[in-house]
Amino acid sequence: MSVSQSSIAKQLGLSQRAVSLALKGQQGVSDATRQRVVVAAKEMGYRPHSFARATLQGRTDCLALVLNTDATLSMLPSRMLDGVQSAVEVTNRHLIVTALPDEKLTSEGFVPKILRELAADGLLINYNAAIPRRMIDLIEAFDIPSVWLNSKQSHNCVHPDDHQGARLATQRLLQLGHRRIAYVDYGNMPDDPTCHYSGRDRWAGYAETLRDAGLTPRRIGDSQTARNGEMPADLRAALAVPAQERPTALLCYSSRDSRAAYHLAGVLGLETPRDLSIIRFGSPPYDDFGVNFTVAVIPEFEVGWQATQMLHAKLRQPGREQPTVAVPFSLHQGATVASPPEITHSQSNF
Repeated sequence: MSVSQSSIAKQLGLSQRAVSLALKGQQGVSDATRQRVVVAAKEMGYRPHSFARATLQGRTDCLALVLNTDATLSMLPSRMLDGVQSAVEVTNRHLIVTALPDEKLTSEGFVPKILRELAADGLLINYNAAIPRRMIDLIEAFDIPSVWLNSKQSHNCVHPDDHQGARLATQRLLQLGHRRIAYVDYGNMPDDPTCHYSGRDRWAGYAETLRDAGLTPRRIGDSQTARNGEMPADLRAALAVPAQERPTALLCYSSRDSRAAYHLAGVLGLETPRDLSIIRFGSPPYDDFGVNFTVAVIPEFEVGWQATQMLHAKLRQPGREQPTVAVPFSLHQGATVASPPEITHSQSNF
């Protein structure tokens, strides 16, 4: 049986108002009375009635993390969720996670009710690919307190700065003396609007950095090739050429791409990093099947933390749009990157 404030008041011979003031830490009761009430409440197993408190205060102190029912459209790394949960706990709020289909998130009748149905004050929206334009328009039109994470929006958004991450990794290879640096991505096409923005931004950051150095970008792979099972053959064509022609370094979009490159290099008699340096994008752990890769580190925890902090700010100032935040990458120096072989020390290009 739940313990109410009235039962505490009866136990201590106090008014219910005095008990309420004491539990809320408000003035109107003495320190001695407040201490008696707090001790008694703890001994009796009293817990605040969150629904009643929400009704009185006009808020639930709860945030909702909204995902799509299609997991491929709502990638949620564990470290990003850790960042969200840590930021929620700091403010003594609660977090619920829910997956909703497109039909609900694009329904004008449902969107205004979304906060009531989820019993939340605001939304963290982790919907990061093929986002329906109508969903964005409805959330903005009904002024729902919300922040997007891991997608690119004009405001109220926090995402990894994949463009900067690609520049950081490419610059590292250039500093070591590499000139024939290829980009490997079998998951995205840069002109496909349904892909995650990182597929476009990583390619753009890499290509811009090479062009700034007077070099020619080269892309290996595409999503259709991977679906057709041609991934090893495509990589082989790029690596199984004379040393003067092949890349001396690869920047790989994902761990899948880097594993394929590392394995194929070994099959062709190439040693990493002596003959071929490899950097991939990713997050801890950096050891991948016994290989300590050099990694452009995705700031997953920081994105979750900063997105939640931004939502807290929106709840304090509901009418103010928050500027988008792009969180920078760092570089983990592993064992897969070194200076290029002597034969490539000239300024030769592809």
